[in-house]
Amino acid sequence: MKLATRKYTKKIFQVVLILLFFGLFITSYSVNAKNDVAFAEVYHVYVDGEYIGTVDDKDVVDDVVTNKEAEFKAEDPDITGMVSNDIELVSEYVFEKPATDSDSNIEQQLNEMITVKASVPAITINGEPKYLFNTRDEAEQTLEIVANQYTGGEALPPDGQSTEELVSSLQVGESKITNVSFDQDVQVETVFLEPTKIFTVDEAVQSLSGVDSPTELYTVKEGEDFSEIALKFGLSDEDLLAVNPGLVKEQLTAGQQISIYTKSNPVQVNVERVTKKQEMVPFSQTNVEDPMMIKGQIADVQFGVDGSKEVVEKSTIINGQTVTTEPILETMIVSPIDQITKTGTLVLPDVGTGQFLWPTNGGYVSSVQGQRWGAAHKGIDIARPSNYNIKASDTGVVKYAGWSDSGYGNMVEIDHQNGFSTLYGHLDSVNVQVGQVVQKGVVIGLMGNTGDSTGTHLHFELHKNGEVVNPLDYVPR
Repeated sequence: MKLATRKYTKKIFQVVLILLFFGLFITSYSVNAKNDVAFAEVYHVYVDGEYIGTVDDKDVVDDVVTNKEAEFKAEDPDITGMVSNDIELVSEYVFEKPATDSDSNIEQQLNEMITVKASVPAITINGEPKYLFNTRDEAEQTLEIVANQYTGGEALPPDGQSTEELVSSLQVGESKITNVSFDQDVQVETVFLEPTKIFTVDEAVQSLSGVDSPTELYTVKEGEDFSEIALKFGLSDEDLLAVNPGLVKEQLTAGQQISIYTKSNPVQVNVERVTKKQEMVPFSQTNVEDPMMIKGQIADVQFGVDGSKEVVEKSTIINGQTVTTEPILETMIVSPIDQITKTGTLVLPDVGTGQFLWPTNGGYVSSVQGQRWGAAHKGIDIARPSNYNIKASDTGVVKYAGWSDSGYGNMVEIDHQNGFSTLYGHLDSVNVQVGQVVQKGVVIGLMGNTGDSTGTHLHFELHKNGEVVNPLDYVPR
């Protein structure tokens, strides 16, 4: 039993020695394989994970990358680019050198697939690169020029200055910009990409300032003014005048055709401005009824005087066009003084109201006040009423009633006891007597054709404080 065990152990030891020797041989063989003339090294080429071929000289790939970057540099010496693709060379040792792809085939594929990108300053709009520049200063200068077109280069208030402090520093008639911004998210950033076009400052400013569309004709609508039309198409008054030489903007008429065009702006410049100015505060009018004054009489109690106030306005201006203006602060300087009048409401039996009635039932004015036939025509003539009744234009006392040798024929004159009197001429008949109190609207006679008359009509005069006045200024038709 012991002998058998000793024999088995010896066999195991012999197997281990053989395996150990074989392992050392294999390891030694592998280590020296690279130097053995029977082995060759090749390189499998991958671009962005895609296998494109095998070469036996990695310099083929390195040369293409170097040349690509050199060509990029030659086109724009101010920008350094680098290949952005993931290029991988996988080395392999083989017993015999295999057939590899031609260098020209690999070079062609690499030239078609790889891209050179560069870190360049750019103006981005809403995160998207729009304008690429050689330097960051050029990008920032571009935005400054575009903004200055609408600010005139005016500086913003110092950081930390409040609106109240700014307003207090303004003089009347003075204004200042409080904020300048773009309507979109506009930034200057460094981006890594394949540059398609490098902009100069002038090129970028022209593009950002808007592209003009072809000029077209526009027909002015009823009630439209020049500035309203300009604003409709995103233009200033000066823009619109430039394409309409000789046009007087205050003389636009409905149906007139003018030339217009529109601007397409990649971005809009928003300017906020505050202005301090002084405005008039008009006085208000108050009327007080006085039962102790005769109706129709008016007396001034207090004369009105305009006041003044200081107003600070905030305006929002988009691409040079004011779109909103609102007051943010008002300070009264001089308060206005109200104008106060009192009007009489007392009605007396024989005193007129001062408010006159049309003396006929309809009719029309056949002759107005003025010169006629070489003489003064003191009143108006009314003809063709619906009937011939003549009415007292206001309450009063009959001063004259009957025939007049002055050419009026049958005539009635009423004293309204308030500075006014009325005269009714060429009547066919008279229905009142001197001294009689007549109320407004009462029939005092019939229309006729008496005296110096050429047809049936009423000659109607109105006197105020003894002076002839035009009835049409006082009597409603």
